[in-house]
Amino acid sequence: MLRLYIDQMPEVGYEGSCIFHGKQGCTLDRSLRSDVCNSYFCGGLQGYLTGGDTVTPTMIIAGVGDKLRTSPILTP
Repeated sequence: MLRLYIDQMPEVGYEGSCIFHGKQGCTLDRSLRSDVCNSYFCGGLQGYLTGGDTVTPTMIIAGVGDKLRTSPILTP
């Protein structure tokens, strides 16, 4: 079991973050993640999902430097 998790550790991690936080996010398969990890939403996304009756289509844009990623249009 230990070897299964050790093999999933990224070569490069982030100080102050989860040991499995790699360049592209979590390096663990969802089946190996805890319930907390599988159901966690950051404050902004949680607020969007529970924001009340107003439905506002939203696109998430994230990036570093000149590298950007966008989500599809989200509607809660």
